[in-house]
Amino acid sequence: NGDTQVTISAVFNALCFLFVSRAKPMQHLSPQRPPTSVLSPYMAVSVVGQFTCQLLALMSLVAEAAKHEPEARERDPEGKFEPGVLNTVVFLVLHLAQVATFAVNYTGHPFMESLRSNSAMFALLVAMAAMGIGLATGWLDFAGEWLELVELPQELRESLVSTTFLAAAACYAVEKGAQLLM
Repeated sequence: NGDTQVTISAVFNALCFLFVSRAKPMQHLSPQRPPTSVLSPYMAVSVVGQFTCQLLALMSLVAEAAKHEPEARERDPEGKFEPGVLNTVVFLVLHLAQVATFAVNYTGHPFMESLRSNSAMFALLVAMAAMGIGLATGWLDFAGEWLELVELPQELRESLVSTTFLAAAACYAVEKGAQLLM
């Protein structure tokens, strides 16, 4: 990825963690307890299930992007960054996966304020999602140039948006299913 892409991802990631850490606890303790171990069945199902959903989406879209990439060109790992279809797809998929991961895994009730009540976190996730979808659909071409992204063919744009949406929905379903194990 280009330096600008990595910087934007790092800033969004840092802000998400900041806003999660600033979430307010509930006024009254809940009788329900969070998992006591990272090795609990809930954690195993949640982490492995969500990872699988996002990995399958990434693999599918990388394979589709490779069809639109020009013939193999020689790349110098130490040379200047050259944006391409594959890089653009990987950046957008990982960006939208980051949004989905924070949105799906934000605990909220009964332990702390809901995602909507954590207005800074909610606004950041909405902005990140809008940016990702805007870049994927071509609505934010000016930002795409700044982020060193290339224009994607229409069918790849549609596939990227629908696949990342399905991956996010699948992650949500996995998380809700895993919560039944608590």
